[in-house]
Amino acid sequence: SSGINAEYGGGLNKETTEESLKEFFSQFGEIAECTVIKDPNKISRGFGFITFQTVEEVDKCLESKSGLTLDERQIEVKRAIPKDGQGAAKSLRVYLGRVKEGITEENVKEYFEKNFPCSVESVELMKERAEGLPEGQEPRLRGFGFVTFDNSDTVDKVIIIRNHEINGVTITVNKAEPKSRNPGGGRGGWGGRGGFSGRGGYGGGYGGYGGYQRGGFRGGFNSNNPNNFGRYRPY
Repeated sequence: SSGINAEYGGGLNKETTEESLKEFFSQFGEIAECTVIKDPNKISRGFGFITFQTVEEVDKCLESKSGLTLDERQIEVKRAIPKDGQGAAKSLRVYLGRVKEGITEENVKEYFEKNFPCSVESVELMKERAEGLPEGQEPRLRGFGFVTFDNSDTVDKVIIIRNHEINGVTITVNKAEPKSRNPGGGRGGWGGRGGFSGRGGYGGGYGGYGGYQRGGFRGGFNSNNPNNFGRYRPY
């Protein structure tokens, strides 16, 4: 996924040009594309986007983000979110879809901690109710779950990648946001009765996340249109 190679740069000096921005970020790796966003009068809006050749170069830059100064301005860098994607993550919790039998919570934790710079704080693979099942029969997975990470950059990265193969099963990762802004949701917090899968919370199983877009990376940067940032969205 090429989108994960890009980052957002904010707080730029109005005098910073695309050439000087590219030269500055070249210290972290090879730049594939670099744009300063401008208003209709061709004046910089104080932010831009930088696309590196590799994910590792973006990671290297983000590790140094607290001390980046260009043209006497301290600048802010974040991983860029594809315009057709889901926007910047506001929560450290993500939603897992297409979860099938054969995957355990331990498998999920091990996968993310092995492949991303993070600590997994919790994994919840939702199961059917045990009530009414024959004695000795284990509840089956309901096809979705939740993971909570310890940092937002990993959340953005796993959402951009979207498809992850864990123990031979390809799952999808989306933002986990309650349907309602009211986190009460009903009896028992986020999901109404008994947790995340109930009425009025995260949407009751498979159907509750129909609003997520797949989308690719349409178009390029368009610095002449003040409301069109090309393939990425600002934070």
